[in-house]
Amino acid sequence: MTSQNKTKNIKRINLNVIMVGKKEVYFLIFLFAFILTFGGCAPQQQQQTGLSIEFMSGAGYITNGKTILEKEPFRIGLKIVNYDEKEKRGMICVYDDQNDYYGGISKDCKEFYVGKAVKNKENIPYTTQTFFPEQGYYNYINLPFDISPEIFIETIYNQDTMLTTLLTYPTPERESFSVSDEFITLNIEKSIHKAESGHEIYLSINLRKNKEVNISYNQQNTLFFSIEARPLAFTCNTPLKQFGNSGIIDLEKENFIRCNALTLTESYEAIPSQINLKYQAIEKNKIRFNVKKK
Repeated sequence: MTSQNKTKNIKRINLNVIMVGKKEVYFLIFLFAFILTFGGCAPQQQQQTGLSIEFMSGAGYITNGKTILEKEPFRIGLKIVNYDEKEKRGMICVYDDQNDYYGGISKDCKEFYVGKAVKNKENIPYTTQTFFPEQGYYNYINLPFDISPEIFIETIYNQDTMLTTLLTYPTPERESFSVSDEFITLNIEKSIHKAESGHEIYLSINLRKNKEVNISYNQQNTLFFSIEARPLAFTCNTPLKQFGNSGIIDLEKENFIRCNALTLTESYEAIPSQINLKYQAIEKNKIRFNVKKK
């Protein structure tokens, strides 16, 4: 092979190397752009709702897992954060699981108010603070040995909710929809049936809790329920009883309600219906910490 041919081959080889290099660069650029577009962004966090109770930390305040000494003074500092566009009022109580002989916290309650969140591009919650005791400190005394108390936080709401929806008849003949407040969801199935005069409306209503919470009206796990859609007159029944348009419901045994009403006309109507729920809701939180005997 002549010197000239060798030179041509060498140039051809170098050119191929350069071309391969460009392909690799283009591939890396594409891969980098793909990662930025589809994999480089962290997944969006689900927006919080409702009320959040947070324990304040620092010297003199109790938090989960903290260790203090017998006779050491301490307080409970709570930050109440409201993520909803509705102000909240209620009662908040703190207590521990220890005998009063050892000091600590007997049940201590106070009313609270927290304003509504501001929602624009971001959800800006409303925050307030409350302290137990209001003045002074708690402590543990007379300990025979080290203990690990639990402190319970009860948040108590008096709920009086009016849920409004549009009731139409005789069409659509079948329809499903849901309405809810902060603690209770009602899944409703409507069906329309021909009667001798007008139509009969049937509503099958299933009630369930939205979250782990204690519900009571005049006793544990009950609430007051009423339904109204004037000029219709509803009659309702559960597996245990029959009532008019209102009654007290046991959520464990009567979470399914069936209501019916006879229409006064055969023409199309769209009327507002209102379901009223009244009850007291109690949410519980707890922390555990350690107290060492001196």
